[in-house]
Amino acid sequence: MKRYLLLIILSVLALVSCKKQEDQYSLKDVAMGIVDNSVFTTDAGVKMTIVSAADGIDVTSKRRAFVSFTLTVRESHNYAYEITVDNLMEPAIVEPVRVENATESPQGDPAEIVQCWFGGGYLNIGVGYYIDSDKTTPQTFTASYSIAENLTTLSLRRDGQGEDYFSVTQPKAIGTYVCIPLQTVWTDYFSVKDPDNAIQPEHRSMPVNLDWMWHAKDGNDLLEAVIHYNSQGTYYKAD
Repeated sequence: MKRYLLLIILSVLALVSCKKQEDQYSLKDVAMGIVDNSVFTTDAGVKMTIVSAADGIDVTSKRRAFVSFTLTVRESHNYAYEITVDNLMEPAIVEPVRVENATESPQGDPAEIVQCWFGGGYLNIGVGYYIDSDKTTPQTFTASYSIAENLTTLSLRRDGQGEDYFSVTQPKAIGTYVCIPLQTVWTDYFSVKDPDNAIQPEHRSMPVNLDWMWHAKDGNDLLEAVIHYNSQGTYYKAD
């Protein structure tokens, strides 16, 4: 039997509006960063003043967040930004635990990695999965990593207590974000690769292999079997 997962919540769309004036326009965008006292600082270091937010969204408490916003740029040559926060999602911050060897197949319940990128000192991961809409089973994530001389392998595990599309009667699609801090991983990697500190800081980089478990696919359809997936990239630590 085949199933298809559609995660609208994780679609990242930048929709540019019509320009209003020579020095003012608005657009919708999304970014990961830090919200603190009505200021949103993206992982790229852009600071934006939050002038308003949708009902119920706290924009004063300091925390990491994935923010959907409408940006108004006034006097753009002065780089003064004001935004309205349309939506805010707090990611799960998952500290990775070092293991001796990477497992051939990460354990846990299936969770699809829809998008992933490095930023802000984290590996940021957009995750989708299914739960039983009639239950409130706690969903948690854990991460582990192992280090070889030229590769760090990170494994993401979801603990959904056995819930997935094929095991429940009323499946509900869920989208969320997980952020894995990389400072400890980076330090451990170079303690193995470069114990004598021979590599100059500006030349340092860390190849990363990310592992997870998700359903096998037939085109865009899901199959009941759960298999091992991976994605690779290179992390460069910002100063």
